[in-house]
Amino acid sequence: MENSFHNWQQIIWREWRHNNDSEYAERLFELVADEPVGWGVGVSLILLSAISGASLGILIVAPITFEWAILQQLAIAGSVIGAARGYLLNRQLTWRDWLRRLESNTPTGSLSKLVGGVLVMALIGGMLFGPVFWLMMAGLFWAIGGVITWIRSGLEETYSYNPQDRRWWFWWRNRPHLSDVQAAIEQASAMLPAAGEIWNEPLHRLSEAQGQPASPDELTKALLSNDWVERFVARHTLVMLGREAIFPLQALATKDTTPLKDTARRLLQNIERSSS
Repeated sequence: MENSFHNWQQIIWREWRHNNDSEYAERLFELVADEPVGWGVGVSLILLSAISGASLGILIVAPITFEWAILQQLAIAGSVIGAARGYLLNRQLTWRDWLRRLESNTPTGSLSKLVGGVLVMALIGGMLFGPVFWLMMAGLFWAIGGVITWIRSGLEETYSYNPQDRRWWFWWRNRPHLSDVQAAIEQASAMLPAAGEIWNEPLHRLSEAQGQPASPDELTKALLSNDWVERFVARHTLVMLGREAIFPLQALATKDTTPLKDTARRLLQNIERSSS
């Protein structure tokens, strides 16, 4: 199993990304949403802000002159200002802020057609006008996203992501084992008072269920419960039961008419990894 002491945030993000239980995912998101972003995000923000500043600098002077020496000086000045702004923003940036910002520039839903059109226009424009056009398009795209984020922040009290948008984040990381997820949630609840308010009761119910587990048949029925806590407890308890839970899970995994087919397969994989 993974070292959850060092990786609990990564484990939560990976579980948030890959699970198909939207209510459960919302609670996972709250565990990590207000944690500071890492250095990789900071570097990305500074770089993107620098490109945006450079493109805005070129755009300001372009209606007056196309002399390359002047454009170059404005681009350099704009990039320095943009990078400085990105550095200042990064100092207090949380994952909630970053995902809200990225969502404004991410091809989700109907925006995918818009983004596709922008990319095609950028490709054609770059072939006709050279790399400066690419720089301007990339910078303006990011700058427009910043304006959208600013408008949305004034309209929304808290950031609420679309569950379908999760497919764009952390797709390069595989889903963690449920025992690692449980350890990560327990650690987060112990470290973060706000997390404890959400997760203390589910973890207590999980502890009781694992101490006196119900039958595998009862637990598989609980996977369809309207209560996300019952579904959470059932998944983890079935994996804890191990081989005892294999037969009812196999029946679900091979049944095309049940919405639990993917869940059952994932639980069987966890059991297999636990016993290997």
